[in-house]
Parts: sequence; C-alpha cells; structure tokens
Amino acid sequence: MPTACLGCPVEYILFPLLTVTASFIGTNGRIQINDSLEERAIVWFNVCARKGQKKTAALNVLGRPVREIEQDLQIDFKQENPEAQDKDLPRLLVDHFSFEKLHHVMSQNNNKVLGAYDELTQFYNMFDHYKTNSTLDRKTLFAHNGGAQWTRDFKTVQRQSDSTCLNITGFIQPAYVVKLLSQDDFDGFNDRQLHVCPVERDQLVMIF
Repeated sequence: MPTACLGCPVEYILFPLLTVTASFIGTNGRIQINDSLEERAIVWFNVCARKGQKKTAALNVLGRPVREIEQDLQIDFKQENPEAQDKDLPRLLVDHFSFEKLHHVMSQNNNKVLGAYDELTQFYNMFDHYKTNSTLDRKTLFAHNGGAQWTRDFKTVQRQSDSTCLNITGFIQPAYVVKLLSQDDFDGFNDRQLHVCPVERDQLVMIF
C-alpha cells in the first residue's frame, strides 16, 4: 500500500485520486447522480494537512503515472507534428498557471486539464493579485467548476471553449480552510470545494 510506505494517511491518496479519475473522464462523459440528474466530471478536492505531513510525496505518487501518460501523448504529437513547439504540446497536468496559459493548455487538450498543488493556500492567495477588479479570477474559476463555456479575447484573436473540465486537487493548510469558511461567501465559490481533514499520523523522529 503506497500510504504505508509513505507514512501518510490513506486520504492523501484516495481523495486526490478521485479528482485524477474525474480529469481523465473529462468532457467525454458525465456522472449520473440519479435518473434525473447528471453532472460533469469536475471535482475540487482539498486535503487539509499541515507542513511536514508527506504531502509532496503523496502528490508525486499520483502525479507520476499522469506525467508518464502525458509524455507518451507528447511523443505521439511530435511524431505527427514535427514542427510543433513546446507550447503546443498536449498537457494533462498543471501546477502553476496564468489564465492565459491555462486557456491555451486546455484548448490543446479537449478543454480539460488537472491542477495539482502541494500547497493550495498559495494557489488561492494568487487570485486577483494583479487585477483591478478583485473578483475576475474568482468568477472565471467559479464558471469552470460548472464546466461552462470559456471565451477569451487576445490581442489578435478570440478563442472559445464550448465546455471546460478543470479539476483541482492538492493539500491545503487547515487554518486557511477556517479562513475560507469564515469569509462572506457571497457567490458560493467556497462551497464548491470539498475538504477532507484526515487524522494526522505520528511522525517518527530519529535521533543520532
């Protein structure tokens, strides 16, 4: 069992794995809740964990096979498109992005991508940092959570994605979750995120 080798709770693997699975379903399928309700395969699952709890190691276990599949796709793409540049290669996984780059990456990959972070606190703090309108990034991500259409105007062209599938997973500081829940969630953005708080395992300390 990977978690036994890593020394981390099983939730560190299980819940991000659900998000990875949803990402591979992408825009090609939907999840049937019941006979009258279907939802897009979009899951934002945040695992609450403090520093030093094997977060990065757990994320690497999940990310490795995704990276391997991504490399195979890129090799095939290069063989079919020998003049392609690195920015044109298909990608399944991102860990940092601007919204301009995110739009380009998704357009190269059937409008879907997986965002994986070992520190989601930094990711959320990045929102709207350079915007005069303090809710632009938040509104964009809120729309992605529902798989909405995404249109962006660039200097020379307008690009449109009919439907999107942005899945996000990773680890977040428990104190930041408390901050999110205590804020005025005027648009329901915070309610769209799923949080799990596993019991931390005791850390083995070696003294020499």
